[in-house]
Amino acid sequence: MVNAMKIVWTIKASEDLVEIYNYLAAHTSPENAKKFIKKIMRRVLGLQFMPYLGAVEPRLTKLKRDYRRLIVKPYKIIYDVRKEKIYIHRIFDSRQNPDALKVR
Repeated sequence: MVNAMKIVWTIKASEDLVEIYNYLAAHTSPENAKKFIKKIMRRVLGLQFMPYLGAVEPRLTKLKRDYRRLIVKPYKIIYDVRKEKIYIHRIFDSRQNPDALKVR
């Protein structure tokens, strides 16, 4: 049996989730915001057994790591895989200027 990989959320990715929740709660409803955050979380948890599921993020190929993305419209979940861990770096609104996508 394959072991689940550990998922590590960066501070920035955690902040992104809070911002998304706050925006959706204010502009739709807290219930819709919770549902959407759960949708993102389910998508991320799916990486535990399939870490290379996401496509390589073309805007970040110049960086030294192999950054990947999952899409939960209209957001991109930016992550990379290192050893036995999956690092979630950003939850980026793809409607924004793509040049604003930065990871640390």
